[in-house]
Amino acid sequence: MDIEYRQQGSSIIITWPDGQTNNYPFIWLRDNCQCPACVHPTTHERLLFTADIDPDIAPVAVSGGPTDLKLIWNDAGGHESHFTGEWLYHNSMAAPKGGTVRTSAVLWNAESLNEIPTFDYAEVAGDDAGLLRWCAALRAFGIARIRDVPRADGTVVQFAEQVGYVHDTIYDRLHNVFSDPNAYNLASTSEELKPHTDMPNYFSPPGVQLLHFIDNEAEGGETTLVDGYACALQLKEEDPAAYEILASTDVGFRLASSKGDIIGQSPMIELNNRGFISTIRYSNQLMLPLLIPGEEVTAFYDAYRKFSRLLTSPDNLVKFKTWSGDMIATHNHRILHGRAEFKPASGARHLQLAYLDFDLVMSRLRQQRLADIGEDWSVERFY
Repeated sequence: MDIEYRQQGSSIIITWPDGQTNNYPFIWLRDNCQCPACVHPTTHERLLFTADIDPDIAPVAVSGGPTDLKLIWNDAGGHESHFTGEWLYHNSMAAPKGGTVRTSAVLWNAESLNEIPTFDYAEVAGDDAGLLRWCAALRAFGIARIRDVPRADGTVVQFAEQVGYVHDTIYDRLHNVFSDPNAYNLASTSEELKPHTDMPNYFSPPGVQLLHFIDNEAEGGETTLVDGYACALQLKEEDPAAYEILASTDVGFRLASSKGDIIGQSPMIELNNRGFISTIRYSNQLMLPLLIPGEEVTAFYDAYRKFSRLLTSPDNLVKFKTWSGDMIATHNHRILHGRAEFKPASGARHLQLAYLDFDLVMSRLRQQRLADIGEDWSVERFY
């Protein structure tokens, strides 16, 4: 990748062929030297202790060919750092605009989602290339469907373990969902389930829900899905004050079972420190009484109502019938799922679910991406 660089103050300024310009401060470049003295050659872990870098660090010489950059520093021994253009480009420090989502997310609504990404089980089970296509779809759209999954007990766990490993919760590791007159959870009734994310009460909710329809012959019970990221950004555009309230007000959620009782407080729209939407936490059925000053309550409920209407709007909600042998995966930090009411006496309905971490989906993609480009794992952030 071609480099056009210049020194400016205490930074190197690089302009890339696509017109993007990035600022690389001297201390950042010295701290990220990739030589074997600074990064262990086999573990790829850092050896350089950042606090030991002289705050007045600066290069005494800067040179570079069309695709790389070399710096000799003013520290003891005249340490030399070498960076490829590709490494510098992929690790650029261009700050994203606040309130956005990761660039890999393809936002959608009921009109723009022409078709749910769908795969045959034979295409993804035991086939690395097919599994990677499934991972890529889940990364981009937050949803992926698999058809013709064997209707055998535990298949959903076997698939989760093909990706990585199961994320255990206070539910059973392999959780069965039946219609039960003595249900302990709304999912085990035949009632409508409004769109929601699972486990919002956890400090770190599981990132992927896998839902295997072993039997789904009952009348009704259509699956509903909505893109929480897209709806949150729609709220921000239509009512920035409401968005800010939901991104800054802690809401309590509770979920209990025979294995535990977990309570957590977090905003419904959770942002990271760069303004990215990281997690949507929304579950009307698990929400606890709001613990905020009385004078803030009305504004919160106004914001909550507006967000809820977006999440349940026919313009945003996708509704479809799932069949016996289907498996639906959702990015649980982004996609809300629900279900229409069904008639339990009209046919069998048995679902099994398991969770895994979204990090494992990204890990699969990152490893394959790095193998494809023939680079060390440390060169590519691949968010």
